[in-house]
Amino acid sequence: MKRIYFLILPILFTLLSSCGEEKEKTVEDDKNRFIGGMMRVNEPEYFTTLYPHGIANAYSLRIASQIFEGLVRYNPNTLELEPSLAKSFQANADNTIFSFELKQGIHFHDNPCFPNDKGRELKASDIKYCLERLQEPSKNNLGRNYVKGQIESINITGNYKVEIRLNRPNNYFIHLLAGPYGYIFPKEAVDQYGDFIRENPVGTGPFMLAHPNDLIDGLHLTLRKNPNFHQTDSTGFQLPYLDGIEYSFIKDKQTSLRKFRNQELDAVYRLMNNDVRAIVMDTLETGRYHNFQKHQANEWSIHMLGFRPSAGSVLENPLLRKAMAYAIDPKRVYQKLYVTDSLTVPNSFWGDSLDFPSYNLDSAKTFLQRAGFKNGQGLSTLALFIYADGERNSIVAKEIQRQLQRNLRMRVVLNTMSVKDYEENLMQGKAQLFLYEWFFRSPHPADFLLGLKSSNNPYPNIFGQNSPTIDNALAAGMSASDPLTSPSFEQAKKLAMDNLSIIPLWQDHNYTLCQPKIRNFRATGLPYQTYTNICFERPKVLEQVD
Repeated sequence: MKRIYFLILPILFTLLSSCGEEKEKTVEDDKNRFIGGMMRVNEPEYFTTLYPHGIANAYSLRIASQIFEGLVRYNPNTLELEPSLAKSFQANADNTIFSFELKQGIHFHDNPCFPNDKGRELKASDIKYCLERLQEPSKNNLGRNYVKGQIESINITGNYKVEIRLNRPNNYFIHLLAGPYGYIFPKEAVDQYGDFIRENPVGTGPFMLAHPNDLIDGLHLTLRKNPNFHQTDSTGFQLPYLDGIEYSFIKDKQTSLRKFRNQELDAVYRLMNNDVRAIVMDTLETGRYHNFQKHQANEWSIHMLGFRPSAGSVLENPLLRKAMAYAIDPKRVYQKLYVTDSLTVPNSFWGDSLDFPSYNLDSAKTFLQRAGFKNGQGLSTLALFIYADGERNSIVAKEIQRQLQRNLRMRVVLNTMSVKDYEENLMQGKAQLFLYEWFFRSPHPADFLLGLKSSNNPYPNIFGQNSPTIDNALAAGMSASDPLTSPSFEQAKKLAMDNLSIIPLWQDHNYTLCQPKIRNFRATGLPYQTYTNICFERPKVLEQVD
């Protein structure tokens, strides 16, 4: 049966893929376009916050990106920067002055924080407010270290022009504004909700949290169409097409897949081995998956094993960390999730020239002995911190646990917790060994490398890295004219690998299935999905026969 399974899989996904390509056609002039309806999706973990400056995980970002906008954004088709709230933008030659002209007539969501519950127009003063707030120290501000000590001034001219001056060149700054730390929200919402703004988001995006009962903690979230959204399609029709998005938070992937089969969900994504196997078997028996759309994209994410050893921990020994790097076979771990031999790491961060330890059992044992732990003698039990992510991270962690036990006689216990508790342990430096998935908010090399900057502790430097050499190389790279080819970034990458604060495992792939009625869905590498242009096919009306 296993042999049949591997033979059928490429054929099935080819059929699904060809169907998906047909369904991705533009529908702006399509008479079958249906305006309205609720898109039903599932997240395997509950969001931790919808306050832009506090976002540190993809679950929160995927929801917040429907509510908020920044000055710029990534085009989901080209993945190039383009204006969003801005009508136009430009940077000077050394990336120290950024000028923006805002679109006029954009309004914040209707919300009780405003007089008469009516959202007011976005102004240049809102940009200034959010960027100044981003620089303030706060337990809820995880974006501060990205801009700390860098913004010299924020100057506004009238209601629609903003000029940001930096005190040193920074080719990453404009990319930062496309992510959650560049999202714009009104001061009135902060004044009204305080710390509870995490569950009371107010933005300018295509969808909004319209009613208090639209949020049932831990179970359900409904976002409704923003009737005042400023974007239109090429025919002048106001977006979004959908009436809203309904989010459920079911952790078990088999349950969410069953709901998809029963048409209770409109899309399921990040499919794994067991999911694909169920699809194959169900297709062989019933054929019902043939009509579903299949979408695939390489994600802007990388799985890794992270270290933050405390004083006196065995993990302080770099030779032991090197032994662990040689002892883990990423391909075997990866194949626990996906039926493929493909195993890649993103060139935008790692590059092709880095010499990083690959699986080699002899080298693993040699470095284990050099570390003073021959045959695993003297090794203490280690706790590996994870959050479940449905069951994905549990599967990965158990395979790493098995390999370290078999290859190094290292005993590892799994410490599984909620995303919120996991993030708190990382921020507080309590996790010495942790499974981590970094979602790149941009293709810029600094997006992750800033997580190794000494002064960026505790976030994004969750690894406790303290290397002036890496800091200097990172600063030089951010002032370069071309960041993607900067030798300074390459130096910072190499130093990070030599220090082995992380063991990179693989870049992820996103396999998504959609119901056949979905139009305009497009999988991208972005850590969020754009629902602005998605719509349903118009239902067929059966003629009544007398």
